[in-house]
Amino acid sequence: MHSHQEYLKKVEHYLSDLLVTERLELLNKIQAEIKEKPDQELQDALIFTNIKRGEMGFTPYKEKKEFSIFKLFLKLTAAMTILFMLGLAVLIYNFTPLLKVDEENNRVTILGGFIDIDGKSGKFKFGDEVHFAAESYSNDLQANINLDSDKDEIIVHFSSGTFEVQNSEEGSFKFDCKLEKPATQDVIDQQVDFIKVNLAQVGGSNCKLYIPEDKKLSLEGEDSAINVISPEFNLYIDITNGKVSIKPEEEIDYIYNLEVKNGYVGEFESSEAENAYEINIRIKNGSIIRK
Repeated sequence: MHSHQEYLKKVEHYLSDLLVTERLELLNKIQAEIKEKPDQELQDALIFTNIKRGEMGFTPYKEKKEFSIFKLFLKLTAAMTILFMLGLAVLIYNFTPLLKVDEENNRVTILGGFIDIDGKSGKFKFGDEVHFAAESYSNDLQANINLDSDKDEIIVHFSSGTFEVQNSEEGSFKFDCKLEKPATQDVIDQQVDFIKVNLAQVGGSNCKLYIPEDKKLSLEGEDSAINVISPEFNLYIDITNGKVSIKPEEEIDYIYNLEVKNGYVGEFESSEAENAYEINIRIKNGSIIRK
């Protein structure tokens, strides 16, 4: 079972470039097909996944390399050096200036704009082709809120987003978010026994959440990737589509209540200790894995 679980993790990685619905459809088909197969009969995960992708009309999976403007600039500089040696006179005549570096705006243009590398937006232009390294959000939202003993729950509503959740070293609820749209004044609602952060109206969000010890965090939304690191608080997650990664603290006791309707759940062992923290996660389509 353990080998099958590791195999499915690799398969999910090789489907990560597809839409959520497409990824889940393929993952469920593959899971059903290998369910009864012995470990020794499992084909290489990448080869098998690419066969199934081809059957569904998708291109084979290719590992994406992390975009680095400086590495790319070095490679382009090396290539251009060869071109300079072969046709320097022609290049000077047709492209002026050859190289322009704008350090203030983190931008490099080569051959009069034929190659344009914009570090701020992650945009790379080569001739008429434009590529984006990653989507970025430009609206900031930060807060650092002290919670009294009566205010024991933090509720975060969202439409889509990525969240990194960890303990607060300062004993206060702190968050640092990048948003697709500017936040309104009523995004934070403080009541007697809870505090609510409503990100549902800001489009996409990319947040780091810092939760005080022994409090309760509730994350509720549609599409999300959530990474939970060594929690020392109670956690409730309810999402429609997505993936939750949990890295438990080895010396902390947890009670797990994990449910995925369409997808799979990793191996988690609940404690019987009375002071164990509760980890409750419900996902309609997706996975819960242990890091």
